[in-house]
Amino acid sequence: MHRSLRLLLGLVAAAVSTGSNASAAELQRAIPERFRGEWQDSRHPCGSPIKGETRLLLQAGTVTFYESGGPAVAVVTSGTSELALITAMAGEGQTWLDLRRFLLSPDQSTLTDVTHTGSPDQDKPFVRKRCPPQR
Repeated sequence: MHRSLRLLLGLVAAAVSTGSNASAAELQRAIPERFRGEWQDSRHPCGSPIKGETRLLLQAGTVTFYESGGPAVAVVTSGTSELALITAMAGEGQTWLDLRRFLLSPDQSTLTDVTHTGSPDQDKPFVRKRCPPQR
């Protein structure tokens, strides 16, 4: 495993373990079922043929945003509600590693992106609601 990837895995584990949940961080083989699905903010309807800029699709091994997506390189959970991901993203002619941290609500109806909470450009967490499964 590359040294930089090991460092990123360590950072993910540290980010999860310093969160609000006191459970130990665990490396997962895939994104756990409870986090999977389509997520959208409340300003955009679920299932719309025009996918909004805030859409997030989590599948077992992939993460897809509005105009980018890629495979999950590392998946770390802490307890039942905290998820950290390193994803090899691609979109608009570019590639990059993306680090995200999410909190799942107790009723599993909302997923909050807390990756940049507290940074100058994002003063509060970004909340998405779970979309019903499409048939």
